[in-house]
Amino acid sequence: MQHGSKAVRNNNVTLAKRGQLRRRHRGVIPHLAVAAVMSAMLIGFAQSASDAASRTNASAAASNYPVTNYASYVGGTGGKANQKLAPVDIGWINQQGGSADVAPEATTGAEVAVKYMNAETHGIDGHPVRLVTCYIPDTVSSATTCGQGMANNKNVIAIGTGAVGVGNQALETALAPTKKPLVFNFALAPTDARYNPGFVLFGSSYTTEPPYAELAVDLHVKKVALLYRQEPGVQIEIDNILAGLKAAHVATTAVVGYDVNASDLTSALEASRYQGAGLIIWPEGSTAGCSNIYLAVKSLHVTTPLATAVPCNDPQVAAGDGGSLPNGWYYLSATDVYSPHTAEGAKFLKVMTQFGEKQLAGDAWDEDSFSQVLTIAKWYYNVLAAKKPLNAANVAAAGRAYKGPLPFGAPHLACGIYKSSGLPNLCSNETRIVRYLNGSFHPILGGWVGEPKGFKPVSS
Repeated sequence: MQHGSKAVRNNNVTLAKRGQLRRRHRGVIPHLAVAAVMSAMLIGFAQSASDAASRTNASAAASNYPVTNYASYVGGTGGKANQKLAPVDIGWINQQGGSADVAPEATTGAEVAVKYMNAETHGIDGHPVRLVTCYIPDTVSSATTCGQGMANNKNVIAIGTGAVGVGNQALETALAPTKKPLVFNFALAPTDARYNPGFVLFGSSYTTEPPYAELAVDLHVKKVALLYRQEPGVQIEIDNILAGLKAAHVATTAVVGYDVNASDLTSALEASRYQGAGLIIWPEGSTAGCSNIYLAVKSLHVTTPLATAVPCNDPQVAAGDGGSLPNGWYYLSATDVYSPHTAEGAKFLKVMTQFGEKQLAGDAWDEDSFSQVLTIAKWYYNVLAAKKPLNAANVAAAGRAYKGPLPFGAPHLACGIYKSSGLPNLCSNETRIVRYLNGSFHPILGGWVGEPKGFKPVSS
């Protein structure tokens, strides 16, 4: 569904079809061995901690939203990292190098974040930042290997994950004894929402779906038509959409699941009884599917508003649909909708261009991974600024204390917001909603929308 819940699944895990799910063929060689001496790193940190404490606290520096000053966000002073200091390692795990990669390009965003910090934010408190990577090529055993490698690498304190949908439990089981923080962009598997200590920065199938109900309420809609592609793992998303609608007292004309291989969606659309609905909810958001639903809408001359998910706003979809996006459609995403014409989008485009990745500036996975790595670095810096040892426990505490904003994410974070529902890692319950009208996107309900009052996530 949207941003991280778009319909691509492996091993009964709901994966995200975000961006365009580009399958870029990249060289994939796990390289967990990092030649750094921990004692030297700690000495270097001790020497520079006093300097860190004397600067403006990173949390205060990043109080403005949207985030466009990345040096201020991280806590840096600007300029290049001091290559004479010991490097600071951030772990990174992504599913790539296999036959069913979801988003190998997510690694690019993480890599660019590191390059940017080393060139423009004085690294982390002057120390160069190093990305320690491991890739999972579709096998649970590879996930275990990555988890064990990160667990055994004493220089890796926290780990970010990209689009990992294979072996999540194996990976997290291997890491669990170390209590090293895992920072997710989107909870792709139920275990992602429960790993301790874990942080899901952008959203999950539990939290990014219910705002469809808030959109319906804003439109004064009493009934919605809901249709979706039937695939393993998708039901949890549909259950949470329905839970949101129930909390908002919005009924459905019908809930229609259609075959995963269907390309002609006219029958499914007709079965949804859209004529009696004030809004059609189609939360898939895959590039091919977007064109399929658009063709069905045009074929049946449907005038009922439709709400869907990024990347149905993608330029490739517009090109396939005759050059423009459907006028009046609503788009939901747990990441801010990219536009080079906004301050946030223009800044990211400039950074991606600076490091030779301009073509990925509008990719949601790259936005998220860039944001993830900057945020982990920010937590590292906050620990140092407080004159505390840079270790897993202190970084986890810094993560729990951070209230936002996120680059490309929501202006507010509340990690642990659904702890009582058995989902302690979720940090955001807000979704971005925009409407496309006459060539431009317009924020709805202030742009970032939470769940209806009384909503409780349906967990698996």
